[in-house]
Amino acid sequence: MSKRELLDSLTIALNKRAWTFLDAPVFGAAAVYFQKWNGLILLAGIEFSRVYKQRFTCSLYLSRSFHWAYILPGFPNEAFRRIGNFITYTERTAYFEVEFCAQGVIDAWWIGFNNSNRDLFLEALDIAKPRFLGQNCLAEQVLGCVELQRHVEMCDRVRQSVFTISNMPVVITHQPARLRQEIDLKWYWAAEVVLREYEPKLVSRKYVELLAVDAWRHQNL
Repeated sequence: MSKRELLDSLTIALNKRAWTFLDAPVFGAAAVYFQKWNGLILLAGIEFSRVYKQRFTCSLYLSRSFHWAYILPGFPNEAFRRIGNFITYTERTAYFEVEFCAQGVIDAWWIGFNNSNRDLFLEALDIAKPRFLGQNCLAEQVLGCVELQRHVEMCDRVRQSVFTISNMPVVITHQPARLRQEIDLKWYWAAEVVLREYEPKLVSRKYVELLAVDAWRHQNL
């Protein structure tokens, strides 16, 4: 099967496992899926190898943001890890090719886009997910990230502000060139206004888009 066919097949299978498709493609991932867990957001990102053909893997990311792999200062390394980290040496022969089954090997890829590897991946993900979430004090570390707390505060301000805006504020100068069809223009206006208040040095089209989309998702997903 092709990459597209693999992703379509994975989307159907992951949906049955209570994962919801979020976005594709995004920087660093071909497709991203999410679940909510204890007030946090768990993302799974499907990755294709840039070096080898027909190889795919997955990373898990736990945050308070829907933005894939949004690593802010102070964000715990444990909250963004490949699932190979959670498959033991003795389990590997059931899921991976020989090259990923040697003692000491941590990373892991599935070689070949086919139904068999899709099913093996899904089984490995089912194993890795509770182990990832069960890391010592992981949720507390995510909640304790000060920069992430500030980001969530900005998202909350955007959500509050968007319903009071009727016309484009005069300060608007950094709106994204392409807007998401499902998100009203006011979310981008509110994001720029809030960003200018909280982090004026960081105002850019890219950051305005990030904040607007994340705030909208917190409101609607």
